[in-house]
Amino acid sequence: MQVEPSTVVWTTDPNLPLPPPKKTGRPRKYPPLSALPRPESLEKVAQQVPGKAWRTVTWREGSRGAQRSRFALLPVWAAHDWREQAHSPRVQEWLLVEWPKEEKQPTKYWMILLGGQAPGWRQAVRAAKARWRVEQDYRELKGELGLDHYEGRQWLGWHHHVCLVTMAYAFLRSEQARLKKNFWCDLDAAARSEEPADAPG
Repeated sequence: MQVEPSTVVWTTDPNLPLPPPKKTGRPRKYPPLSALPRPESLEKVAQQVPGKAWRTVTWREGSRGAQRSRFALLPVWAAHDWREQAHSPRVQEWLLVEWPKEEKQPTKYWMILLGGQAPGWRQAVRAAKARWRVEQDYRELKGELGLDHYEGRQWLGWHHHVCLVTMAYAFLRSEQARLKKNFWCDLDAAARSEEPADAPG
């Protein structure tokens, strides 16, 4: 998910061990606010990333050639509502920052949540840059296949309409890919493997 540079995060795990219990009062469930490290904005975090941590990644070939830029990928913990001592689960996420060499400041920030698993560089960048492809698909679904033509008032009818439009789009996409000369996947391979072998002559 793309986020604003003012978003605050921790760069070290804020899930600290609890202080020893006092003789009186209820035991603490969470560490005191003063014990937590100070969160920083994504813009400030990006400025502190060392030069060797930046990599140039190509995510696709476009009409104007290879689409590439410079990125950094590092683990962070979101610190939303930390001043109010909101005790949301603080889990490790991954911050992806885009900072082209010709720019004075980082241009875009994304947060990636994969359950602690580290994403690959190209996987992370392609997912972050997929917004353009999603918008193109949505435009084609509306313009070519009538996604926005439904005028009913019932959920079931709308659900059927969306399912049929999506299936038609998937079929057209698979046909388009099958007819492409340099497509990397042979869609007919599975069908050919199921054909019976010729009988011995």
